[in-house]
Amino acid sequence: RIPPTRAAASMTVGPFSPAVLLALGFLILLLPICRKNYIARKYAFLCLLASSAIFAYNSYHEILHPSWTLTTIDVGQGDSHLVKAPSGKHFLVDAGDNSRQDSGKDIIVPFLHHIGVRELDALIITHPDKDHFGGALSLIKMFPVKEIWASKCSLKERKPDWQQIIREANKRNIPIRNVHRGILWKENFFEIRTIHPVEDICTEANEGSITLRLKGLGHSAILTGDLTTAGEKTIMKTDIYLKSDVLKLGHHGSKTSSSRPFLTAVAPTYAIIPSGRKNRFRHPHKQVTDRLDSLHIPYINTAKKGTITFTFVPDSVSYTTMW
Repeated sequence: RIPPTRAAASMTVGPFSPAVLLALGFLILLLPICRKNYIARKYAFLCLLASSAIFAYNSYHEILHPSWTLTTIDVGQGDSHLVKAPSGKHFLVDAGDNSRQDSGKDIIVPFLHHIGVRELDALIITHPDKDHFGGALSLIKMFPVKEIWASKCSLKERKPDWQQIIREANKRNIPIRNVHRGILWKENFFEIRTIHPVEDICTEANEGSITLRLKGLGHSAILTGDLTTAGEKTIMKTDIYLKSDVLKLGHHGSKTSSSRPFLTAVAPTYAIIPSGRKNRFRHPHKQVTDRLDSLHIPYINTAKKGTITFTFVPDSVSYTTMW
């Protein structure tokens, strides 16, 4: 990878498996002497053949054994979630804050480069609160983004920092899609369905957070932004199927979200809490963690575990953590 100052000057060449990197490393070492040494040329050809074979096998294996992932990036007291579809398309839901540290420039873009993401098929901003959109401006300046998803009510919000992002997106000809309940993005084995908010009904920003249900390979996850109990009630009044393997708790585990009826309806195997270490709001609230314990729902907190990646395959759901 070439560290960029602008997206146009960057190139991602990984990640590759250790075996491929080892073979390519030997190839690079052998190149200077290949011209004069037959044995070196022979080993260089074998290294090239080996790396190509391993890369082809890994790619073929991904086709035969599809999976999708949900990564909650540790951006401190904020939200940012990377969704990788079975086809390899990437969607980023929220972009963290930029008050103390620019999550986009300092955390998200380096992380995307580290795991070999070349572009984002969509940047989804659940609602115009700074701990959800703060890193978006530097992100769209530094990294290729095909389109932005936001609700119509969010786009009307006049916060200067938020409007600056919209202007930058227009300047870069990044389409902005109006997202509301019923909007569906779909491919083989996977879909992203918007289950909230209702189109053209503007409420308080947190209550109107875009809420997504991801489904694929027999598993599902719900991402709620800062959805409040009022928003949860609105969703539960519909016939939307909510039961899911993973639930990202609303509002960082605040007591204004994650009501018992909503948790019971979703009945997740795991709950994710994105919160900052020693945050001034004292998220997650003890009332919420006690509720999760009483319902026997294990929860994973970024403040304690760092970045969390869930991997969904047809017969299992697993997760890893990374500081």
